[in-house]
Amino acid sequence: LHDTPRPNITRHHHHQFILSGHTGLHAKLMGEYKMEEERVNEYPLYKKAEEDHYIFRNKGGTWMVVAGRASVDEDAGFIMTQEPAQLPTSEGVTWEYCDDDEWVPDDTISAIDGLGRIAINLADNGGHTACVALLEEAMNKAREQAHEEALSATESTP
Repeated sequence: LHDTPRPNITRHHHHQFILSGHTGLHAKLMGEYKMEEERVNEYPLYKKAEEDHYIFRNKGGTWMVVAGRASVDEDAGFIMTQEPAQLPTSEGVTWEYCDDDEWVPDDTISAIDGLGRIAINLADNGGHTACVALLEEAMNKAREQAHEEALSATESTP
């Protein structure tokens, strides 16, 4: 019996991002989240600045937004991704929120990483050329990471 190497998932995760869009029942959970040292289910735990709100990847692979650290251990949240995702900022991730024990899709919710936030700010302030350059840089980094992951997967397969 041999141990298979674990992927270094930290390098693929953003150290901070903004959860935005929801203006309803759980609007207080929107804001900037930063990566903590702690891991939950082998993935980073994110904490909202100066609040007791967290985002974590649950055992089923979906990202959950919770109020209170105890809710992380209980695997119970108010907002979550509709499908499992590698990152809360992954392209195509859709979110839903809990309303009286019913999960309601909310396509206004999104998690935006640091580069995406800068690009949006530049576009809003007329810096379209810089915005395009930043988005191209982000896409190139994503392609490089995907290539590295594919190589790592090939190398770790017996």
